[in-house]
Amino acid sequence: ALAVAPVVAYQNASGKVPTGEVAQGVSIEFNKNVAKTSWHYNYILSGYVRYQGDNVLKDELDNKPVMTENIAVLKTNIEVIDSEARRFIDTKSGGQAMFFLGGKVIRGNWQRSDSGALQFSDDHGKPMVWEPGRIWIEVVDNDSTITLF
Repeated sequence: ALAVAPVVAYQNASGKVPTGEVAQGVSIEFNKNVAKTSWHYNYILSGYVRYQGDNVLKDELDNKPVMTENIAVLKTNIEVIDSEARRFIDTKSGGQAMFFLGGKVIRGNWQRSDSGALQFSDDHGKPMVWEPGRIWIEVVDNDSTITLF
């Protein structure tokens, strides 16, 4: 099956500040044995810098920090299915989500449309409107520890 791009709407560049509660970043524990992944908002760069444990994650090609303007943290059911620790990840049922942009967090939901495209909405059911730039999608288990700071 062909992948279908998410439905994405961007804010115009009029300096509109996203609404939501202030969150300088987010830390995600994917696995107890792995250093936590975290994203820290940088106001000068207008984006989030990715950390693995205490270290900035750097791109191997240019040695620049890995960054994004927007983050979607999608909660879903993830099950270990064999002794190799392979996982079944439910990417169809939808669920709760947290969206990070402009140093704010907006709580909402994700779902799959009939065409297969991901759709993101806030808690009021309105489609998400993103900062211009990239959207990094983190898929986490419903039980994963997610910490805002």
